[in-house]
Amino acid sequence: MKESMNLKESKQSNCLVAMYLYEMPDIKNLSECLYSLAEQSKPVDLVVYTKGFTEEQVELVRSTAINPYYTLAHREENGTIREEQVKATKTLNVFHIACESDLNFAKIFNNVFNLANENGYEFISLVESEDSYSLKWFDIAQRYADENPNISVFLPLMRNSINGTFTGLLNEAAWAEGMSEEAGKIDVNLLMKYNCVNPLGAVYKVEAIKEYSELDEASNTYRPMKESMKLTHYYEFFLRMIYNDLKVMTIPRLCYELKIVRKEVFTDSTCKLPQDITTYPVERGGISNEEGRYWFELAKKEYFFDEDRKKIYEPSYQ
Repeated sequence: MKESMNLKESKQSNCLVAMYLYEMPDIKNLSECLYSLAEQSKPVDLVVYTKGFTEEQVELVRSTAINPYYTLAHREENGTIREEQVKATKTLNVFHIACESDLNFAKIFNNVFNLANENGYEFISLVESEDSYSLKWFDIAQRYADENPNISVFLPLMRNSINGTFTGLLNEAAWAEGMSEEAGKIDVNLLMKYNCVNPLGAVYKVEAIKEYSELDEASNTYRPMKESMKLTHYYEFFLRMIYNDLKVMTIPRLCYELKIVRKEVFTDSTCKLPQDITTYPVERGGISNEEGRYWFELAKKEYFFDEDRKKIYEPSYQ
């Protein structure tokens, strides 16, 4: 992996994908995720952000990125399971950036957005280490982008599973009859009724998003997502972009595998919100029902403003 902020001479694609690792992931899942990126029919570049990793851990991630594989399970006649590793045939172009502080999901999005903007990438996407892409997703997204220049964000249909059990599809609401004003397009009315969009795996046009992103003039960096917002940063982001007439479309192709694995501690570096987060203790990332409602209602008010007004939740019992 190349540890660099200037990627212009090393970039091999017009799309930069980001992954953030705050702890050492399951290597099998990580390898399958990296395999899905390495074997894309349209190549992409990947930047891996790490926080608090030792040199040995960074080396393990690096070696996995160089030789990713996925595991194919075969059932023998006697009932035993034999596993076979299928190795990638292509090389993934990977960069590494060590973070000095923890990143929430909004900061991860903003970091890769600015990195892409500084280095001339046309698109960005975000992935989590246990997930994977269809091997043709970025090729499909590019073709839709070429055919639909007025669209700024392309969402994949997602296969969602929790602890290995399939639970349904995500991002499909725009194709349901009567849900959107235009089939396949996400609109404000739909989002105001349902938070039915997941930001992972999507392909975002950098130039289109810049116009409605807060600019920090001191650092000359953009903040498309509002970093002060808990839980609903990406929900407010989609509301704001669509309100400002940016078009968001779900491509009717099943191209992203979203895997939710229950963890003892919820961290805001992920956008995978546990359904039972209100049962988690505060010290393990839990919130109250009241606070959860506060952030969702705040998103519905703040999308009129490009800047982050840094609202703070104050419990009613104080």
